[in-house]
Amino acid sequence: MKWTERKFKLIACDVDGTLVPEGENELDPRFFEIFRLMQEKGILFSFVSGRQYRDLTSLAPDSNQEIIFVAANGSVVIEKDEIITEIPLTNPDPLLICHDINQFDDTDYFVSTVNNFYANPRDQETRDWMSEVPGSIFIDKIEDLENIKDSIVKVSLQSNHENGADEYLHCFKEKWGHLCQVERSGYGWVDFTNSDKGAALSKLSALKNFDMDDVMAFGDNSNDQTMLRLAGFSAAMADSAPEVQADADIVVEDLYQYLLDYLNN
Repeated sequence: MKWTERKFKLIACDVDGTLVPEGENELDPRFFEIFRLMQEKGILFSFVSGRQYRDLTSLAPDSNQEIIFVAANGSVVIEKDEIITEIPLTNPDPLLICHDINQFDDTDYFVSTVNNFYANPRDQETRDWMSEVPGSIFIDKIEDLENIKDSIVKVSLQSNHENGADEYLHCFKEKWGHLCQVERSGYGWVDFTNSDKGAALSKLSALKNFDMDDVMAFGDNSNDQTMLRLAGFSAAMADSAPEVQADADIVVEDLYQYLLDYLNN
């Protein structure tokens, strides 16, 4: 049977660079027609993102009770306001990662729990942005992170370098890649977690009594590669890196039109 003739049980989509352009927060209006068709056909839908859960709930607020949220690169899975999975970042110690990030002049660290993130960015533009984001908390020094009561699920590096985060990605993969996932999550971002999107979707599928062969996945960056490899069918965005496209079954230009064609057929 061709994949186009199959009824998948879950459609999992990355957000930044896949459903919305980098740096934006508005879904294409076609999403809501796609979501309606998925519900009519009994297909589950999940945002699968490096973003925090709170941030993801702002994308389609009227549908939040029908969407499964895989946040923080697979470290958090939430459905109907209930935490299904929460995998803390414990190895290496998040404070060690933050200290390493702080050694560079043009990088800042962001530390995420399920609902909040903590940072002390040196770049004023970043501070201005952070002050407007719900759940953001400024700290004075890295040691203040020891006072966080909730589990830390992710540390992120933000690069203000003109070449993005590539040089830092290779540096930190070499140092910490044997202990945690170190993946690019956007042009200027590198994320550190003890989980990944593929592992999170595998656990979610098992809880829903199906397997990854019943999952259709879409992504564009290195933090999407595990789910692209494990899904029964996967597509990478046309502007994604060659190594990302190599892990997908096909490459697509217009994700929204692709899903509309699939669901209408």
